[in-house]
Amino acid sequence: MYNIYYVHIYCSYERGSSENNNRFICLFISKGFNISKISYSKIKEIENFINNYPRAMFNGKTINEIYVIELLKIGKL
Repeated sequence: MYNIYYVHIYCSYERGSSENNNRFICLFISKGFNISKISYSKIKEIENFINNYPRAMFNGKTINEIYVIELLKIGKL
């Protein structure tokens, strides 16, 4: 059974991970910039940065490392 939590639409502090990811994206893209003008390679660069950034909540592991660990646990890798 999974717990489901709802957040209030204007309470950014209730959506920590999405706000953190938005902060990372803002390192590469200025607020108000038309994102349709961003190349696929630039988007992949941003994605790679986010997925390979060490996280304190994972004891310094990256999201990619956690993903591989979970795949190993279920025998999918």
